[in-house]
Amino acid sequence: MINQKITLYQKSMNNGQTLSEQESAERLAHFFHSVYSPEPAGLDVLAYSATRGAARVYLTRLDVAELRRALARLPLKRSVGPDGIPSFIFKDCRFALEEPLLHVFNVCLASTTFPDRWKLTRVVSVPKRLGGPEPGDYRPVALLCTPAKVFDSAIQHSLHEQVRPQLSDAQHGYRPGRETTGNLLQLISQVVPALDAGGQVDIAHFDF
Repeated sequence: MINQKITLYQKSMNNGQTLSEQESAERLAHFFHSVYSPEPAGLDVLAYSATRGAARVYLTRLDVAELRRALARLPLKRSVGPDGIPSFIFKDCRFALEEPLLHVFNVCLASTTFPDRWKLTRVVSVPKRLGGPEPGDYRPVALLCTPAKVFDSAIQHSLHEQVRPQLSDAQHGYRPGRETTGNLLQLISQVVPALDAGGQVDIAHFDF
């Protein structure tokens, strides 16, 4: 997958001049690094929570049902992360792996730590639309290690159930069962009556 993306990038960059895979990867890596701030987030979570009505989220332990749900949902056709372990290994061997994985995950929660090796990702470049000659024509996708994927999926369900009552019904992104179609229908239901009445509708669009 990476080679295919790099080859596409090679053929179309620098006025048709073909670069080596190493040169292509370095140029993409430099661009992807430049668009992210190296500064850590400056939000003081404790101070913010003390002054605003924030959802209280507690997750001290995972149970085996949550882990089994996460293992069963593992996608099989995704590319592997930096650990080189394909998802089907974890999914097909889930009954043998669930006990050691559950122990490791609960140790992570109890100690509020996340293994450094799981923080490593394998970044691939994916063309925006048809791609192009510039690094900005591609977006980075970070592939996690398989254990990190399982851990993320296992805690996501519990966290979502706790914060769901705090979410606005107008929020469609990052919510299960919500689609862009529903978001657009909700927008149209507000825009059309206003325009029919001769009013003005101002829309602000943010792309993160």
